[in-house]
Amino acid sequence: MAENEYAVNLTQRTPQCGLEEAMSEIERELRVRERCYGRWVQDGKMTRIDARDRLRRMTAGWLHLDKLLTLQQPETVPPEAGGAEAPKEEP
Repeated sequence: MAENEYAVNLTQRTPQCGLEEAMSEIERELRVRERCYGRWVQDGKMTRIDARDRLRRMTAGWLHLDKLLTLQQPETVPPEAGGAEAPKEEP
């Protein structure tokens, strides 16, 4: 039997995309779940508690990545606070 080409490998230690791309995919998946979960709850395929919990956890994942991305951004200090001035363009 052939290996599942869509299997997720969570033991892989090197991310295959950047934080922005990962966040974009999580946001897309959240929108899909928002559209589907109500119908699934109504059809009895999922409980309301489970749907809310899954959305809460996925949102928390996005927020954690957003915080990590913010922490990775270089901090800029304005010149009046002792930071370097922006380079001046030469005429």
